[in-house]
Amino acid sequence: MGTDNLALWNKLKRTDPKATKPFTRSGFKGTQIDPTWRYQMLTEAFGPCGTGWGYDIVDTQVHDGLVFVGARLWYVDDTGQRRESGVQYGGDVLFKHRKEGPPAPNDEAFKMAVTDAVGKASLLLGLAADIYMGQFDDSKYREESEAFYAAKAAEPTEGEKGAAAALKLGFDCCETVEQLEGFWREHKANIADLPKPLKQEVINYAGDRKRFLVTPAHPAE
Repeated sequence: MGTDNLALWNKLKRTDPKATKPFTRSGFKGTQIDPTWRYQMLTEAFGPCGTGWGYDIVDTQVHDGLVFVGARLWYVDDTGQRRESGVQYGGDVLFKHRKEGPPAPNDEAFKMAVTDAVGKASLLLGLAADIYMGQFDDSKYREESEAFYAAKAAEPTEGEKGAAAALKLGFDCCETVEQLEGFWREHKANIADLPKPLKQEVINYAGDRKRFLVTPAHPAE
């Protein structure tokens, strides 16, 4: 069997429109990506920062009022192997010009340079590649991305699935209708907090269990 070399790229390439905003700089128009969203996607793909992924600062340079930072992104793949991206550089100005008075020190210069470098390194894995490939300029594509992330947000989390499974097990342990109704009252708030599909699933499960307890199945004589 062959290896799908684009599997990770395709998993990371689609950008959530809510995590973007347009910007104009020196006459250039582009799309800015929320760095926190980038970190969320890396965490979703590989696990917590520092365990499943992270980055190393490998170089820092200052030239003519600019700071440049080189960063390498690393992650742990499905086999447990640590992988690394190539080194990418990000930069920012050390002083910001003002309409009046001398330039003001940019306290965020190093931070922004690191963010820029990590963003470029994550692009090598495919993260938010649709923006750099021009797909995001297509309004129909953006609408598809909005629908994709809306559906994704509606999906139950593993924690919510686990909570629903625990509630079902609780109903299974009830041996009388009175016990079942008591368990329902005790956990009514937990059921209400579940996403709608899981909530309805648990309600239906409880109803089936109650009907069984009212009219239990008997083995054929």
